[in-house]
Amino acid sequence: MQNDQYINQDTIKLYRNLGGKYASVLYQLKNKAIEENEKIVKIGGDILNSFTDNFGIYGMAVHIELDIPKKDILYYADIFDYGIMESEEFIVLNQSKNGLIEIPTDKIFKSFDSYNEYEWNLKNYTNSPYYYCNFSLNTEVEFGKYHYKRKDTSKENFICNFMKKRNKCYEL
Repeated sequence: MQNDQYINQDTIKLYRNLGGKYASVLYQLKNKAIEENEKIVKIGGDILNSFTDNFGIYGMAVHIELDIPKKDILYYADIFDYGIMESEEFIVLNQSKNGLIEIPTDKIFKSFDSYNEYEWNLKNYTNSPYYYCNFSLNTEVEFGKYHYKRKDTSKENFICNFMKKRNKCYEL
């Protein structure tokens, strides 16, 4: 990655903006982690993730702010002609061996003070109808004590049932 703008930096401050259910889940996990004196939230991540260096560009409900090592940035918009990528977009490689991205709780923010993180009714962790299925790994993943492993498989959704031999399902 060559650009005069970042030449003397080992890391670049980048933002990931989130909306909808993903924003609700992440912010509730942050709240639960803080309640249990945890400093980080671990979430399953894709191998490639989009970030931006402009905090307010997307105007989503929740954002994370991370100092990304330059070695983890695959490419970014400024190296291409205009229009090939979204403006100010960075593609970041998730090099975690277990696929989990660790986000410090103090790096997860509401973008708007009025945002209600419980709008998607995920407040009750032990009886939630929402599940995280880890499709990227064939081993059980420990998400920390603020996640609960599903014990009653009779109510699993179709995809979790289909994938149960290869993957583990977790209740939020």
